[in-house]
Amino acid sequence: MKTKVILLLGISLLLTVFSFGQKKELKELQKQVDGGDFSNAKTTITKIEPLLGNMDVKSKANFYYLKGKAAAGAGDNATIAELQEATDAYNQVIELEKESGKSKYDILAREGLLQLSNTLVNSAIKDQNSQSYVDAAKKLYLGYKINPKDTSYLYFAAANAVNAKDNDLALTYFEELRDVGYDGAEKKYLATDSKTDEVAEYGTKQERDLLVKAGTHYDPREEWSESRKAEIAKNIILIYLNKNEDEKAIEAIEKAKQITPNDASLMQTEANLYYKLDNVDKYREIMKKVVETNPDNAEVQYNLGVVAGQLGEIEESNTYYKKAIEIDPQYASAYQNLAVNILSEEAKIVDEMNTLGNTKVDNARYEELTQKRKDVYKTAAPYLEKTVAIKPKNVDALRTLMNIYTQLEDPRLSEVQAQLEAAETAASE
Repeated sequence: MKTKVILLLGISLLLTVFSFGQKKELKELQKQVDGGDFSNAKTTITKIEPLLGNMDVKSKANFYYLKGKAAAGAGDNATIAELQEATDAYNQVIELEKESGKSKYDILAREGLLQLSNTLVNSAIKDQNSQSYVDAAKKLYLGYKINPKDTSYLYFAAANAVNAKDNDLALTYFEELRDVGYDGAEKKYLATDSKTDEVAEYGTKQERDLLVKAGTHYDPREEWSESRKAEIAKNIILIYLNKNEDEKAIEAIEKAKQITPNDASLMQTEANLYYKLDNVDKYREIMKKVVETNPDNAEVQYNLGVVAGQLGEIEESNTYYKKAIEIDPQYASAYQNLAVNILSEEAKIVDEMNTLGNTKVDNARYEELTQKRKDVYKTAAPYLEKTVAIKPKNVDALRTLMNIYTQLEDPRLSEVQAQLEAAETAASE
């Protein structure tokens, strides 16, 4: 019996010493953190961590709170790993306090997370300004994880990943934005300046209303900025296209169409993908829907003209180009491609001329074809003239126009030659 009593007393004494050791280490850690001695604090943390299994919940909460402060101690200069460690430690405090009820450590940890969120944003801005875009993206993403309700952090994380040309990272963030239903539309507070009659935007309603009340502005109103859902969907698609993952791009397009089914640029992207996959019929089917949705888009008409021309449907191609010009009279590429289509007739004329002999009939036909060839030049020339009037340094158009003027013995030949030489010189500089 005596042996058992002595043994029990020994265990009791051991536990008392062990508990005393924990408290001593925690006090030392507290002192180091309060004094800003974060390097030694991290050493003390490694000593305490093996003792966590024997700590009560309150002591654990205290430890994790101090660990979080030590990890975040470098402020804006903290590494991503340190900021992540601080975030995890503060969250651990909150999880522990869920079990035992809220205490001062729960409140302190939440304040720590709020401060950490500000630190992450400030540090991300510094990274962004120094073009350290990957670091900026990861810090903003961590800021989003601290406060998932602020999805704008996730959006700007994705934007920085794009700037870093890190497609995989950007794709991860964009897909998360899509999956959480991020919209990004913001209310804008507008008023018109009484002196200039220019519309200005203000950061808050109160700021705007004070100016209206002072009489310097009038017509106060609110507008919503455009939703970013379509932009996010398109970025996902474009990243998959850049990665040559066409099937995933098609899946992303189908998801995007559920968000913005009548978005003309999304349909254009889908059409381009099918064109890339040599599915011309599908391309044209989608592009005709684009025209129906957005009939006054010159670029859409132009693109349809390009495809029709590549398929040898010259008349249809010309119709699209003329429609593009009707919508936008300064669409230089449409004028140039019209000229190209017209000049494509020359090849057939020359082929026939080369088959003719020296008979009287052949010579008569040769004269007819010569005149027909000149008529082609005369028909194409005005479109090239319009092209170079809009784009005076378009070397290809100038060179073709010079060749036409040479064949037609046009007196404007020397003028075009001079313009071509100037354009070639500018291009070589």
